[in-house]
Amino acid sequence: MDDGKMSMNKISGLVSFCMKVIQGLDVTETNYETSGILYKKSDKYYLFFDETNFYDNSTTKCRIEFNHDQIRVRRDGQVIIDQTYRTTETVQGYIKTVYGQLDSEVKTHCYMLEENDTSIRLTLDYDLFVSGERSGNYKLIIQFNKEDI
Repeated sequence: MDDGKMSMNKISGLVSFCMKVIQGLDVTETNYETSGILYKKSDKYYLFFDETNFYDNSTTKCRIEFNHDQIRVRRDGQVIIDQTYRTTETVQGYIKTVYGQLDSEVKTHCYMLEENDTSIRLTLDYDLFVSGERSGNYKLIIQFNKEDI
């Protein structure tokens, strides 16, 4: 299929996900590994993977769009999230729940993209505000390791 647009390269691999959430004195960590698909088009990457909820075994579809300037996280499951992160900027987003849509915004402290021939690593540190109230500080590391070819 040639539609005149640059083709995308599809790469299969393993996603390692690690998130640390600090809310006051409470600290919660989530770690898991899952399979993922990475596409690259021009200077932007698209990473797709499924997250399984440990409590009820439901699935959330995750789509991470990123380059060296910003990262956009889109999660589609029981809760839908669409949020973009840019260092030193406050960026608007939203969270949809069964109770309705909530406005969110993030203040990104650090965003880093590291890449080599076999892996890509995203590091993100931000404060999340929901409906104007600070929800907490989030530290996220996503590592994508390409499968052996």
